[in-house]
Amino acid sequence: MRRLALFVFIPAFILAGIVLGSPRGAAAAPGDSITISVLTYGPGSSPFDKFGHQAIRVRDTGKHGDLVYNFGTYSFGGLMAIPKFVMGRALYSLSRRSYKASTDPYIRADRSIVEQVLNLTPEQRLEVKQRLETNLLPANRDYKYDYYLDNCATRPRDLVDAVIGGRLREASRGPASLTFRQHTQRLTAGTVPFYVALHLAMGPFIDRPIDQWDEMFLPERVEERLRHVTVVGPSAEEPLVTSERVIHASSRTPPPAAPPSWTWWFLAVGLGLGGALAGLGAAGRARRGARVAFGSVLAVLGFGLGLFGILLTFLWVCTDHAVTYRNENILQLAPWTIALVVYGVGVARGRERATRVALGLVGAAAVASLLGLLLKAVPVFRQDNAAFIAFALPMWSGAAVGAWLLFQRFAKAPSAAPEAVVSPAEGASG
Repeated sequence: MRRLALFVFIPAFILAGIVLGSPRGAAAAPGDSITISVLTYGPGSSPFDKFGHQAIRVRDTGKHGDLVYNFGTYSFGGLMAIPKFVMGRALYSLSRRSYKASTDPYIRADRSIVEQVLNLTPEQRLEVKQRLETNLLPANRDYKYDYYLDNCATRPRDLVDAVIGGRLREASRGPASLTFRQHTQRLTAGTVPFYVALHLAMGPFIDRPIDQWDEMFLPERVEERLRHVTVVGPSAEEPLVTSERVIHASSRTPPPAAPPSWTWWFLAVGLGLGGALAGLGAAGRARRGARVAFGSVLAVLGFGLGLFGILLTFLWVCTDHAVTYRNENILQLAPWTIALVVYGVGVARGRERATRVALGLVGAAAVASLLGLLLKAVPVFRQDNAAFIAFALPMWSGAAVGAWLLFQRFAKAPSAAPEAVVSPAEGASG
């Protein structure tokens, strides 16, 4: 019996040792069941979707979870939401939804989706999940959004970089291919009003040189840079991205690689409008219809451009939008020309005082526009606004010439020589 027991139990102990000593028999590390990937969504149709989007996907087979963490959640609901947005104080939030609920809307909108699975250790995968869950707490989930410095792409970028020990930042020290403004221009070129509005409203902050790290304010640039990063593997350096797949291929035309060059078009419009104003002012001295047209155009320009000049000043002085500070376009859209709404009507009605004041307003606007051009000789004035100078300088100059020519009709004609007075005696003689 003792010999039989040895034959039975000794193999059993050996088998148990093999099982317990093997990787399968060992206790799984806490992060073994987790997979971390970065989801990059392409541009959409609305102006707010032109820059794309990014999120982090966390799959945990141990807990049967497949969740997407999104730093781009915002809501314009509520009475104070719009004022906060205008003042640059809007809060964005981190949210968490299921993979399907997060992905389906982008597929329906025909926005491309690319997934990049990251080569992280179990400890790093667990750290990513824990950081996201901590960030999701009510006290931590909200943050003050910044177009270029703190958004839905920079937050995943920073998280990945922190977990891999700064390797993403180290691999992104080279100069960027474009500035913040140039990227903004190329991505909004398909929506001209949005392109013009952003180009006009943004100040010199977005014209400074940036590096590849800064360039990752765009989701597409994060996707690109992740492909160039390596991490320490068991025996050698390994790519950070272990696999990449296209979840949805969009039928949309990809955005251009470079911004459009429309300065000549702005110049053509400015020259055409300035020439027309000068011509109307000249013709208005003799023709009522030309005078009415000249005054009416001044009123419309004053309302549109003057109002926009006031808005640019407000954005600089009164809001937290740092990208709008020190906007040199204020010199091109002189705020005081809003007064042309009133005085332009007076010009159309043939009022001398209104014409004189209008001449002063547009003359000052032309001088301000010229000043904006001359200041380019000073290095600190580096804002890329050549297109708006090309439009405003000839336009305001033409308006000033037209107003001056029209004002000449009010110049007093030389007084006639007085008639000789004949005395009664002289009249009686002869």
